[in-house]
Amino acid sequence: MADLMVGGALLSGFVNALFDRMASQEVLDFFRGRKLVPKLLKKLETVLLSANVLLNDAEEKQLRDPNVKKWLGELKEVLYEADHVMDKINTEALRVKLEKGESGSEACKCLNFIPTSFSLFDNALKSELEEILGTLKDLLNQTEFLGLKKVEQKRPSYVLDAPLIEEDDCYGRKDDKEAILELLLCDDVGGHKISVIPIVGMGGIGKTTLAQLVYNDSKVQEHFELKAWVTVSDDFDILRITKIIFERVTSRKCEVEDLFQLQNELKKALTGKKFLFVHDDVWNEKYELWDLLKSSFESGAHGSKIIVTTRSKNVALKMGNVRTYDLQLLSDDDGWQLFAKHVFNNIGCSIPSDLQEIGKQIVKKCKGLPLAVKSMAGLLRSMVNPEEWRRILRSDIWELQGQGTHSTNIVPALWLSYQFLPPHLKRCFTYFSIFPKDYEFNESEKENMIFIWMAEGLLKPQEGRRLEDVGEEYLNAFILRSFFQCRCDRPILFMHDLMHDLAMHVSGEFCCINNGSRNDLNKLTAQTHHLSYRKDFKDIIEYDGLSKAKYLRSLLALPFEYNYESYGLIITPKALHKLLLRARCLRALSLSESSITELPKTIGRLKHLRYLNVSGTKIEEIPGSVCMLYNLQTLLLSHCKRLTQLPVDISKLINLRHLNIRGTYLKEMPPQMYKMTSLQTLSDFVLSENNGFRIKELGELRQLHGSLCISGLENVKDVGDVLESNLKEKKHLSELILRWMGESDDSVNERVVLNALQPHVNLKGLEIYGYGGTILPSWVGHPSYCNLVRVSLEEFANCCLLPSFKHLGSLKVLRFEGMVGFLTIQDEICCASSAEPFQLLEEIALWEMNTWKWSFISGSKPEGDIFPCLKKIDLFGCKELNVGLPTGCFPSLKEVTITGCDEMVSVFPSISDIDAAYPSLETLLIYPCLRVESFSEKGLWPPSLKALAIIGCNLLMANRMNWNLQALSSLVTLYFDGYSHGGYEDVVDSFPEKGLLPTTLRDLRIIGFKNLKALNGKGFQHLTSFEKLSLHNCDQLQCLPIECLPHTLKSLDISECALLSPRCQRGIGEHWPNIQHIPLIRIDCKEI
Repeated sequence: MADLMVGGALLSGFVNALFDRMASQEVLDFFRGRKLVPKLLKKLETVLLSANVLLNDAEEKQLRDPNVKKWLGELKEVLYEADHVMDKINTEALRVKLEKGESGSEACKCLNFIPTSFSLFDNALKSELEEILGTLKDLLNQTEFLGLKKVEQKRPSYVLDAPLIEEDDCYGRKDDKEAILELLLCDDVGGHKISVIPIVGMGGIGKTTLAQLVYNDSKVQEHFELKAWVTVSDDFDILRITKIIFERVTSRKCEVEDLFQLQNELKKALTGKKFLFVHDDVWNEKYELWDLLKSSFESGAHGSKIIVTTRSKNVALKMGNVRTYDLQLLSDDDGWQLFAKHVFNNIGCSIPSDLQEIGKQIVKKCKGLPLAVKSMAGLLRSMVNPEEWRRILRSDIWELQGQGTHSTNIVPALWLSYQFLPPHLKRCFTYFSIFPKDYEFNESEKENMIFIWMAEGLLKPQEGRRLEDVGEEYLNAFILRSFFQCRCDRPILFMHDLMHDLAMHVSGEFCCINNGSRNDLNKLTAQTHHLSYRKDFKDIIEYDGLSKAKYLRSLLALPFEYNYESYGLIITPKALHKLLLRARCLRALSLSESSITELPKTIGRLKHLRYLNVSGTKIEEIPGSVCMLYNLQTLLLSHCKRLTQLPVDISKLINLRHLNIRGTYLKEMPPQMYKMTSLQTLSDFVLSENNGFRIKELGELRQLHGSLCISGLENVKDVGDVLESNLKEKKHLSELILRWMGESDDSVNERVVLNALQPHVNLKGLEIYGYGGTILPSWVGHPSYCNLVRVSLEEFANCCLLPSFKHLGSLKVLRFEGMVGFLTIQDEICCASSAEPFQLLEEIALWEMNTWKWSFISGSKPEGDIFPCLKKIDLFGCKELNVGLPTGCFPSLKEVTITGCDEMVSVFPSISDIDAAYPSLETLLIYPCLRVESFSEKGLWPPSLKALAIIGCNLLMANRMNWNLQALSSLVTLYFDGYSHGGYEDVVDSFPEKGLLPTTLRDLRIIGFKNLKALNGKGFQHLTSFEKLSLHNCDQLQCLPIECLPHTLKSLDISECALLSPRCQRGIGEHWPNIQHIPLIRIDCKEI
């Protein structure tokens, strides 16, 4: 780990990587017996050594001297060229090796042969190397005039790493939060209907953090009906911003591209509703753009608010209509608390006095900037040598102040944190500049980021470790140094905009982001080596726009993760063909979810390509030329739904480490998969009708990690083949999916096969689908699988006995579906644990389960077991189940959904203390259950219930006066739906009956009441918070209450009520005088 901590210049990382490649055994063997190229490589090494000693000085001086920055850029360009030459050598050596008939992983180790006729190749290299040497010598001749000299890089002392991510404490912001909350919760701020509250301060001062604090506050959650957060950044794209807000407030994808139409739709969605919008990081100073954007907000309810965070007071003056809130710097005391939290928490309360004194001086140097304080803490937390702290305190970099435009305004503390990164981490850091600001890195995005680093050769191999693990260590090093922040509500990493500015600064023109405009392509230059674009880019990409970047090494569609949406980036076949012909330097290419339908054969010319992602496209085949990409490490084809086969020679890709074919419709695997021994992840292995024996090929793939799905198991005939797959020894697999796709004609064989498929005990996820055996093997549910987090068993036609999963101590999700033959649970299990069962279980789903009781999770206690973490129960089609919920204590249960359980007569078990059993239950949804008559025998309710939906339960509705809804002091949403389920025929005139609804109700929806003719006004009079009434598909409904509806009502929605709708028309309907006070009225989806 020590190597991760040593500072050094960015380009030193490039130089060191070149040295490693020149000295590699592959290069030495390839040029054995020849002198010309090795002699030039030796000269190159000497010149690079001369340049390398100057890099520390140059990197520090580039902030003050633009000539030095330009010099570094030119040097970086030459190093890229040298790296490309070395990659040519390695690629040619590997090609010759394979064409001589040798294959397998041995080809990746050493090339023990002496080539005899390489004159053409050597001559081409000679020309390129001589040009590189000439350029390098010219650059070295300039160093004296630039004043560059050798600067020693000292090695700091370090202790063991602290935890990677800690909960962020916001010191010194309590008063700020209360002040903003006061503005938000007051409905009359300055007499404005919609108040715009600007929060202004310098970058890194905590504007976004403060906005997040109030945005997520519980009082704010209750006060506003709609909320939306938009990161505006420097691109004030009104269409994009409006789309984001519309999608947030309506929870649906927006396909509208016309701004006028979209603004009208948003206006309708906001009508009469109190909203809170946050416009974060605004740079636009043109009032006319803001005026156009806000025009669609005016329909919102009085008291709506907009928070604007910006670094510019001009922006605040243009957008705000209340007093600007100037966010101040932290006091030294608050800064010290923040600093100490992140530096000394791994030491405890005892802080060394010498470090405390220096630390307080460093905090003063940060001048109250929270991000700078936290960044410095990330740098110093693992140093214990006071002299190192003093050296950082004395560094003249502190005196550098950012000058010029926004893009070059680097905070000294952030620059210093960057300076102390080791060279190989600096190379990785510059790559973050290809991601947009506020880009969210979930697990999938982080994994792909590491794949890209690997493709670019940024990961330094370490003996005995996978490159992927090295990449994860690098990423964790950035997290430790606070280069990333963590979302408080979910495990997502993001980079603060100042850190992103720093990455953009150090990468210069080498990295470029296309933010959705064709004009961005005009920014490309010959120095552009890395280009990313957003998948929602709606323009057509022509090659002319890319042609300037003739040394392009990566072209990436973002986000990496498949989003189940058709973005449809249009890249013409001609443009793609030219790109593949001319972009000879490409190492990473992602066209994920683009419009391409064919991958040209010319893809095989990209000899240096290591990462290829065409997932989510409509391609029907992968050309055989892909098999000539000997350097390819990652091939992502997930959700290519028209893809049915892979190239027959794919086993030639001996360097392939990751193959993702999840969501494709492959008929079978290509031959000789067993040769692909470098594979680290293989998402799926498909067995065809006559090739079930090929399952044994998995035995040779010993390094598999992550998720593996084996489908077509009905085609396996010989259990010996299964045993050779050796799943039990694949300790790095985290998820195993086993799928039988046809009807079983040999249940005994299927049990034998499943028994032989026993995985390693490290497994975290297990899914078995279509199993035709009558019982499961003993390993399924065995306590030794204590790491299992998720278990899903689906479509077991014959299984009559299931194991108990009570003793799987890590289990969080348990799903049974289609157990039509199920009879009972295996109560006894070997090595049974004495621990309480299901202590971590969060979700249980039972679909089409042939069971009449909850024996599979109910324990021996008469009062039931305690399920401390269970949050969700989902029941569907459990025809024999008598009582919806089991006996027990469920302190965390929030949501219950019950559908089609026709024998169920009661939802809750017969218990006296229902409050204690379900203290957190908020949502109860009951879909057609023919025999259910009551929620509980004693008429008791969980007091925390907020939302209740009853759909097609006729007997339950007939018993509604015994529900005792008045006991529900938290219920705000009530949903009745009889449409297509008998229409609740017994409800005729008087609904809702007086006293039926709880006083707390805000939202009532009445749907499909077949014979309902009038609403009972007395049923509404006691509602003090009633805001929304929806009436749908009530054919006989004619009358609203003679008495006026509650004055608190804000929304009335009527649709497909043929007799009522005419009576409610604006100005002419006989009910209009009784409803005209309601701010928002819709009739048949049209606002009146």
